Amino acid sequence: MKKVFDALSHPDRRAILELVKQSGELNASEIVEQFDFSKPTLSHHLKVLTDSELLVRERRGQFVYFQINQSIFEEVLGLMVDLFSTRAASTSKKRMSEG
Repeated sequence: MKKVFDALSHPDRRAILELVKQSGELNASEIVEQFDFSKPTLSHHLKVLTDSELLVRERRGQFVYFQINQSIFEEVLGLMVDLFSTRAASTSKKRMSEG
């Protein structure tokens, strides 16, 4: 999970995820056209996003396409719901026992 949160901590990577989400899938050339940074910078961001499994890459011919990895987002969301619902439930129980 640390890799996921590290990847999400950078605003450019969140913007890349949003762009890919809106399009369904994009190749690196299509992504770099939308940003004002170099291809090596994009390559670094895409590596971080694929290493954290937030993006899935698929080679088709000479192009590599990127898609959102829905399962990792579901896993992170589930973790967050469990974390905060447990805390909320124990806080509610504590308040009830105090009252």
